Amino acid sequence: MAISGISAIIYENMGEPYYLIFRRASNWKGWEFLKGKLKDGETPEAAVNRIFKEDAGISQYKIVKRLEKTRHYPKNGEDKEVAVFLVEANMNIPVRNYKSSKKHDSYIWAKSSEVMSKLTWDNEKNLFKEIDAEVKRLGNN
Repeated sequence: MAISGISAIIYENMGEPYYLIFRRASNWKGWEFLKGKLKDGETPEAAVNRIFKEDAGISQYKIVKRLEKTRHYPKNGEDKEVAVFLVEANMNIPVRNYKSSKKHDSYIWAKSSEVMSKLTWDNEKNLFKEIDAEVKRLGNN
């Protein structure tokens, strides 16, 4: 199956990790990590850079790694597969463009427990549990 998009789990580890999540306002309502579709001929890594600029306006960040695990979800009767990236950013750098695409109307930096209670989709919650443990390990090194 071909990768059709990306999902970015954005965090800052200040002893305890905080994660950036966005409140979805179009097509459905709820909370999610930053995500987007790949454009024709675009690599997943290039899509992360584009989506950070277009949908978040975050200019200072570091792609920590692309996860081996992908995220799947159904859309229009098809199984979509997205590449998942772990990205470190600074909570003090403003998130500027989150309203420009009209997909989101708000965002928060939240601790693990709050992220789990807010995320809308179970597949995103399950993936987050694994990622959270890894981010906590990274912070202890």
